[in-house]
Amino acid sequence: TEMPVLGLFADDMMSYEIDRRPGSTQPTLREMTQKAIDLLSATGEPFMLFIEGSRIDMASHNNDAAAHVREVIAFDKTVGEVLKFVDSRSDTLMISVSDHSTGGITLGKNYPSPTGPEYPDPYVFCVSELVPATMSMEILSQRLINGPISPMRDFVLQETGYNMSAAEEASLVQWQQGRDYS
Repeated sequence: TEMPVLGLFADDMMSYEIDRRPGSTQPTLREMTQKAIDLLSATGEPFMLFIEGSRIDMASHNNDAAAHVREVIAFDKTVGEVLKFVDSRSDTLMISVSDHSTGGITLGKNYPSPTGPEYPDPYVFCVSELVPATMSMEILSQRLINGPISPMRDFVLQETGYNMSAAEEASLVQWQQGRDYS
């Protein structure tokens, strides 16, 4: 491949990692980084490569913890690829900086406080709560906007792992019923 190269893989934003399905035409950040390193290093010329895991920030703005954590993991894998390249050379430097945290996103949950010194705080880090999520809040919201879903409680439980209360379900169903789907 000759330089310069431009890869356009989406009409707008690239998909969140959580929404990317096997056979997707969108490469991962890691795959794009590998390709960029291959192309740039093949020239034999010095280069600077800027890689941004921008969907991390977007998931934070959306308070979408399930998408956020998967974007961070994808970025970590990308950094691992860059480190392989950096470690194989004596003339290469990698600098990694963060943008900013937004949305006040946290991965914790308040549990009833058990007794004992091993439980000093009832607020516990529990990333495992995100494992059942099958899609980002962006895609989940689109599914809700695109038409009535019934039973709502089963849909939310299946796609997020969250067991809604009857009041939460009623509120969401009422919101959906007020929408015009014509």
